[in-house]
Amino acid sequence: MWAKVQEAAEETSSLAWIDHLDLLTLRGNIATIAPRPSKREAIRFVENPSNRQKLVHLISAAAGQPIELRYDKPKPAAHDARSETNATRPRQADVQDALSSPAVKLALEVFPDATIMNIHRHQQPPPEPTEKSADGSNPTEDPDV
Repeated sequence: MWAKVQEAAEETSSLAWIDHLDLLTLRGNIATIAPRPSKREAIRFVENPSNRQKLVHLISAAAGQPIELRYDKPKPAAHDARSETNATRPRQADVQDALSSPAVKLALEVFPDATIMNIHRHQQPPPEPTEKSADGSNPTEDPDV
């Protein structure tokens, strides 16, 4: 039954996060899910009411009956001294910076249910030094320009 849910989710790119979950139990009309151990952050998608409703719909369709969804929220890793919230949620200032990026804006327009999960800052490499010839001109520049 869970394979049907995953197949249905594959048809919609905004539901790709479902692949990071496992169905723990299905007893009567109660389904219990949990994120895979290496994908603890996936529970944030389930906590989003819109995403949870979509998941309930997929599970109900696969089970052939209305389903109530429960989920096990993972505990922070033992080696992580930060709280789960701080460990998995980007800082608000970083989110605001990311939201000002044209690429992020476009991605959120294309995938309106998307959630910013992680932000990586990349430093721009320093410009390469230019060589000067004996007359002071730059040999790599086109003299006709």
